[in-house]
Amino acid sequence: NAAFSLLHAFDDCGIEDSSKNLRVLWARALLNQNGKISDEVAQHFLPKISKGLVTTKAGARLFDPIVKFTEWIEARTVFIDLSLDHF
Repeated sequence: NAAFSLLHAFDDCGIEDSSKNLRVLWARALLNQNGKISDEVAQHFLPKISKGLVTTKAGARLFDPIVKFTEWIEARTVFIDLSLDHF
């Protein structure tokens, strides 16, 4: 929770909840930057001052060691997207 509070320290909207949904949003923006999923929307909901950490190549490289832990988000996104396309 402390890391997410820091990422939102200067967010003009503030952070009231560092729940799993917010973590998923950060992970989706990172996965989009790395070309693992297509999600241009996630980055727009992140704070302007810190979103460059996951929406630029240089910033995203900082998270290379932990990208493997976002596999469940990638798999979930693919499953939901395919289900919606099939529907």
